[in-house]
Amino acid sequence: MIPDRSVVLADLPVRVHATGSTVATRDGVRDAPVEPGCYVWRDRDGSILYTGKSVALRTRLANYFAPGRERKAGIMAKRAAMVEWYVTGSEVEALILESALIKRFQPPYNVQLRTYPHYTFLRFTDPGNDGVPYLELTKGIDPDGRAYFGPFWDRTSAEQTRDFVNRLFALRQCEGRLPTAREGQSCFHAQVHRCQAPCMDVREIAPDRYASSLAEATALMRGDATQLIARLDAERDRASTDLRFERASELHQMASALRTLHGKRRHLRSAAHTPNFVVVVRGGAGVSARRLVQVLAFSGARLQGQVTVETDAKGRDATARWATLVRFLRTHYPTGRPLDIDLAELDQMHVVASWLARHGRSAKYVALPDGAVTTETARPVVAEILAAIGTAIAEVPLPPIPSMPLDLAVAAG
Repeated sequence: MIPDRSVVLADLPVRVHATGSTVATRDGVRDAPVEPGCYVWRDRDGSILYTGKSVALRTRLANYFAPGRERKAGIMAKRAAMVEWYVTGSEVEALILESALIKRFQPPYNVQLRTYPHYTFLRFTDPGNDGVPYLELTKGIDPDGRAYFGPFWDRTSAEQTRDFVNRLFALRQCEGRLPTAREGQSCFHAQVHRCQAPCMDVREIAPDRYASSLAEATALMRGDATQLIARLDAERDRASTDLRFERASELHQMASALRTLHGKRRHLRSAAHTPNFVVVVRGGAGVSARRLVQVLAFSGARLQGQVTVETDAKGRDATARWATLVRFLRTHYPTGRPLDIDLAELDQMHVVASWLARHGRSAKYVALPDGAVTTETARPVVAEILAAIGTAIAEVPLPPIPSMPLDLAVAAG
């Protein structure tokens, strides 16, 4: 069955503001709008050949007929009989829509985004099993109330992060049942002090010691690395003062590795139990666009909506802007949201995280309180949004990102 426009528009992950179509010629694509969105090339039979996205549809489509175009683009354009477009409200919505359409229709000229990536997550095992949880790899997310850390783009990244965290906090590394004391005596990790060795005698381990290590590891994987780096630096300095240079060198290496990991993942972090947040990002290039910012609302891994406001509103305009933002938050966060993430949402998470990483310092994150947003709880959030709007976002370092839909805290790119 050849999908017509109504089929394309069915059950989309984002709102489409306008649609249109034209013949696939140099003159025809001049009818396309300059707004962001997705475009779909079709052959004479109506079959979808290729789906793409752009921040300016008319410009992107014109490039297919420009001299020096890529050979593949030229071949596809010659086969195409018509092109249709779907206007979105922003670049990130266009990216989400593009990924969804490619996975749904599998166009022959799209070689990327055709399948859902096989994400890997980290989680701590159920403490009820033996009282000594350890980090394990998992391919999905279960609604079991536990924190999940990821997604990682591949299994290797997840394993490297698990090994780093285990070494840093001397966590249990053996899987399955807790070994007996006799078995623990021959454990290499215990002998080199890279495991707290709870198996030696679980009754003699201070319960709060291992629990404290678990809490610090969880905080690290949720993005709070600043305090841990400071602690490692302080311990390094003390070791150096005490002439324990080997220990000082080890602590220095650990702090350096942690800084590298922290820098890689600053755009990919979240907490599974705080799924609501907003992103403030500048409107784009140009004089008029620089006076605007976009406020994007996310819940779970899904983009819920967006609103564009002016950066320099004053007087009545400032009051109206405040009311607009409060109404925006109440509209998109009317209730709490349980953790129930499917493949489509994971795909959106991947798209959004990549987009945020490209925007670098031009994005500011604002966490929302748990549960439904009321006029009262919206006030401090709006105040944070306005503070972000009032700063030179593109010129200041990113603060610690408090939350995104899943725990993307240690997704090493």
